[in-house]
Amino acid sequence: MGLLDSIVGSLTGSGEGQNQLLQLVTGLITQHGGIEGVVQKFAAHGMGAEAQQWVGTGPNPPITGDHVQKVFGDDTVQQAASQLGVPPTQAARGLAALLPTVIDKLTPNGQSVSGPDLQNNIGGLLKGGTGSLGLGDLAKLFGK
Repeated sequence: MGLLDSIVGSLTGSGEGQNQLLQLVTGLITQHGGIEGVVQKFAAHGMGAEAQQWVGTGPNPPITGDHVQKVFGDDTVQQAASQLGVPPTQAARGLAALLPTVIDKLTPNGQSVSGPDLQNNIGGLLKGGTGSLGLGDLAKLFGK
């Protein structure tokens, strides 16, 4: 079973699987300087416009696993792969599938938030589980 199959399975399941995936993505955001830090990391790799669109109110341009690998580095992707129990390339693709939508949901007014506001938004997203991403978003993520 591939990572995206695992993600889809855990997204349609309940509890721990859902939150593990969301915690992984939100933890990545927190560890790398919050939303602004992630946007800056992508900008440093020539993808600032795409990352800024995730924050804004328009469409969320997709990224690839290769982009995630370049922006966050091998160690971060390897760590995610270990937590998920999959190869690093699959972990990178999974993170690439979720990161734009999660950042979009953490910035509901189209503006970056930080500190307590970011933590409150992360808490709300985790508390709401994948349901807070919306079924339409899930269909876009997985082409269904």
